[in-house]
Amino acid sequence: MLLIILESPYSENIDENAIYARACVRDSLLRGEAPIASHLLYTQPGVLNDTIITERMHGIDAGLAWLKVATLHVVYTDLGITPEMQCGIYAAAANGVKTEYRTLKIVNDPRRISCYRGYFEMTSQNNSYSDILHSSYQIRSAEHIGFSIIVHVTYPAVSGFEKDKILVFEGLTPSEIYSWNQLNPHFLSENAALVASFVPSPMGLRLAQCFCNARNGVVPR
Repeated sequence: MLLIILESPYSENIDENAIYARACVRDSLLRGEAPIASHLLYTQPGVLNDTIITERMHGIDAGLAWLKVATLHVVYTDLGITPEMQCGIYAAAANGVKTEYRTLKIVNDPRRISCYRGYFEMTSQNNSYSDILHSSYQIRSAEHIGFSIIVHVTYPAVSGFEKDKILVFEGLTPSEIYSWNQLNPHFLSENAALVASFVPSPMGLRLAQCFCNARNGVVPR
């Protein structure tokens, strides 16, 4: 079995993220791997309190200590990449451990997660309504980094946290994206070029740039 460090979001939307993390652990085990998911292990009651920043950082450091013996560093990206996960990406690169990015093809909307049964069971949704929302979009900026492209997109017909997105695509050109009839920000099988999503803020853009640099083999010094 390969010894792997498994990364997924945790610190926000903890209930939904914990469900997702367990699904990622299951996916890894069924691949014949032996994963350690420190964000699930160390945050159990009576271990570390993730709401206390010093204890959270202690847990992150303890999880990254496994890089000394891990064969692979795996990042599950369906729900985006957090700053803590980005630290893990940098640490893996600095220790010469390969990072592999995976997706369970789960729609990036925790409100649609109904329960955990092996993977996720998603509630039914009217696809035509979703298509209408995503067919009206405005690209505010596009930045190429190697084979990656960062797109800041706004959906005028959408409200709340889904209105603005910073998305990372691979294997595409800006002209291809501008020519689309709709731009779906969710991680679906027909949207395989989408590899990451970040909060639409200056920090989110910076994290997206760091993510693309890591994907393209640029290691920070």
